[in-house]
Amino acid sequence: MCSISGIISKKGKNVSSRIVEMLSMLKHRGPHSAGVAIDNEAVISKEPTLLDLSDKEGTMAIGYTGLSINAHLDLQPFIDCKGQLFLVHDGEIYNSEEIRRDLTFHTFETAYDSETLVHLIEEKFQSDINKTLPRVLPQLDGSYALAVMQGDRIAIARDPVGVKPLYWGENQEFFAFASERKAIWRVGVCSVTPFPPGHVAVMTRRRSILVPSLTLSKPKTISISQDQAASELKSTIYTSVRKRIKDLREVAISFSGGVDSSLIAKVSDDLGVETILYTVGTKESHDIEAGKKAASKLGYNLYIQTVSDDDLEDYVTKVTYAIEEDNAINLEIGLPLYIASEHAHKHGIRVILSGQGSDELFGGYHKYLSVFQSGGYRELDERMWDDVSKTYEVNLQRDEAVTMANAVETRVPFLDLCVINTAMAIPSSLKISGPDDKLRKRILRKTAELAGLPREIANTPKKAAQYGSGFDSALRRIAKKSGYRNIKAYAKSVFDDVTRGLI
Repeated sequence: MCSISGIISKKGKNVSSRIVEMLSMLKHRGPHSAGVAIDNEAVISKEPTLLDLSDKEGTMAIGYTGLSINAHLDLQPFIDCKGQLFLVHDGEIYNSEEIRRDLTFHTFETAYDSETLVHLIEEKFQSDINKTLPRVLPQLDGSYALAVMQGDRIAIARDPVGVKPLYWGENQEFFAFASERKAIWRVGVCSVTPFPPGHVAVMTRRRSILVPSLTLSKPKTISISQDQAASELKSTIYTSVRKRIKDLREVAISFSGGVDSSLIAKVSDDLGVETILYTVGTKESHDIEAGKKAASKLGYNLYIQTVSDDDLEDYVTKVTYAIEEDNAINLEIGLPLYIASEHAHKHGIRVILSGQGSDELFGGYHKYLSVFQSGGYRELDERMWDDVSKTYEVNLQRDEAVTMANAVETRVPFLDLCVINTAMAIPSSLKISGPDDKLRKRILRKTAELAGLPREIANTPKKAAQYGSGFDSALRRIAKKSGYRNIKAYAKSVFDDVTRGLI
């Protein structure tokens, strides 16, 4: 949807040129507009390089670049009725209309959820922004990263799952934050870490304070039959997808032919949105064959992108720059999603739905068999919850980065809070039947059948993206041809090249 960023000079110097530099590094995330709040004023432009801040001398600033979806574009920053709060926001607030109905004494100029946010914060304001945001976040149903500038301070916050990316860091000169690390590196802050989900931080020239506000809490396991669990799960998944495709005419699905992407595609199509599938892989790869078979059986439009080794070399550079790390596994997994979103963008689609989160919630990974064998269902349950809690750092940051590199927004229905709570309350014995359960994700497969997926598709065995796409084997060939002993060494070399002069 967009990017957000911000910077504070610890030494009281003008940051107008710095915020423009940061936004310029994020133009791919929001090519249709840019805005800055600085010097107690909002400045908006068509793109970061056209922002005129020549007469601004603020020591702190927040910024935004915007992506138009269905020709809708919220021009940020938004300002409260009193002109005291400036807000930039990346994400979706699914209960925005419900919240807005209670804000009867506020003046609205648009229908955007970002404007709803700034007025909700104004409504709950208690003398200081650091006291206010912890009261606001529990009222939000959505995926978001946001920043609010009030007087001599900036507050930032992130949704409890960490669906929307947010990083922060500091050096002797600046506090800085942004949707991607490269924007923070650009202003000389090299030590950058992910901002923790469900937290609020308040920054001034002198210090930053981080406090938990709305973190994930593991639900208690309940006693429930398989049929009842599948029925409740189906209802929750449909509700989650409905939120994420509201007002969309068409949506892309990163499609492997497995149960996760097939179920999301089926639900999206059932809800009346044109559903277009994208499958990526090497010639005769597992995913291409499985994708063709499943799409044909379901009757959906499928675009297949077959990638040669030569093509893949070019994509390695692009994906490495997007994910901002030298992690070989994330490179392998990010490649097919990057290519799928690239082609979705060419077709004018700006939202792609992903099955991310399903394996952590329903026991899809092969590693869970070893966990079960060593510690039974109790240890399995704890391990799965730990993986759910960390998925923002392990998976979401990568996936969001590679699609937004193509100005396509990733939305993840399985990681809706209601889906998480429903899924994690289901006993692990309904997910993995025993230590030799090679299929796993039993309750999700039952749910998929209940939703109308053919049993053959619902029971398709899991194959990891790097293997199903054929990219693991292809990258091994490329690494060897390039003189590297393995993919890890190759990925490190590419990362060093694309970040040279930046970090």
